[in-house]
Amino acid sequence: MALTVALLLAAPTAYADYGSGVAGGPVGTPVMSTAPYTVTADVLLVGDSISVRGYKDLAYYLPGKRLAVNAWSGRNTKDSVDSLFKMVADGYKLPPVLVMAVGANDVMSPFAMEAQVKRLLDWVPATTQVLWV
Repeated sequence: MALTVALLLAAPTAYADYGSGVAGGPVGTPVMSTAPYTVTADVLLVGDSISVRGYKDLAYYLPGKRLAVNAWSGRNTKDSVDSLFKMVADGYKLPPVLVMAVGANDVMSPFAMEAQVKRLLDWVPATTQVLWV
């Protein structure tokens, strides 16, 4: 499965629909395009449908920052963490800030998320700040 990340510099509208709405594609299908952007990004957003619908607003509120996005509708925390591990294994580096916006799709297995958070935090280098939303 190809990993995807998009670099965003365009400002979105100030008011957006924050509902997750209709999935951007079939569950597990990437909705943005890939990882070379992480080399020049200041922030990497990893997320699910909420990120798919809200990444432009995050870009708007981070003026002057380069935002890379790796988001799928329907994605759970384990898939998100696995995706990061694969990116790094493929030679891509993490930017200084990593925003993890996942967890809503762990509703059927809520206790699995805690183990994935620990797994990620144990693995991320000290040079990367992790924000979990």
